[in-house]
Amino acid sequence: MSQTWSYTDTSRQCMSQTCLTLALVSMPMSCPRHVLH
Repeated sequence: MSQTWSYTDTSRQCMSQTCLTLALVSMPMSCPRHVLH
């Protein structure tokens, strides 16, 4: 049970970081003004 929970938590963290990274990279490319913000 513990291994499954830790694995799920790690996967969620990885997915969250990936989504945030993609968002931060995509937004400035589509809207250069966001870079100043």
